[in-house]
Amino acid sequence: MATLIVTYSRAFPNVFGSQVVPVAVGADARSEAVTMPGSSDLTAAPGEGIVVLLADADCWVAVGPDPDTSADGDGVRAAWPVPAGAPYPLLVAEGDGIAVEAR
Repeated sequence: MATLIVTYSRAFPNVFGSQVVPVAVGADARSEAVTMPGSSDLTAAPGEGIVVLLADADCWVAVGPDPDTSADGDGVRAAWPVPAGAPYPLLVAEGDGIAVEAR
């Protein structure tokens, strides 16, 4: 079965050249593996502003307080296409969860 590893962490602004980019703080990380299709049990806690996703299969990922990866009648989704095998960081808000389904 395909899985998505979901890792929430605090974001720390780091100056890179002339840009400020969020960098996850490893000491504060919380992770879980979600079997596709499914939803995470974890949600973003206060102060956690970043989630890093790592999928072992191409998938659709929805983020939010009530995430839903399903497509409407026209095939439109409120979800991100996430490729397998590459860490995929996203900014999140407190209370955001993750839903995933394979593509």
